[in-house]
Amino acid sequence: MTDDAGDFVPAGDTGSMDRQQVLALVLVGLMMFSSLAYAVSFL
Repeated sequence: MTDDAGDFVPAGDTGSMDRQQVLALVLVGLMMFSSLAYAVSFL
C-alpha cells in the first residue's frame, strides 16, 4: 500500500488519522449546532 495520494495510511499511523476525523466531526457538529440555534432563535 502507498500513501502517495493519501488514500492508504500505514498501520502505525492511524492515531493521527483518527484525530483528524474527530476534529472534522467536532467542527461539523459545531456548525450544525450553531445553524440549528440560529434557526431556533427565529421561532
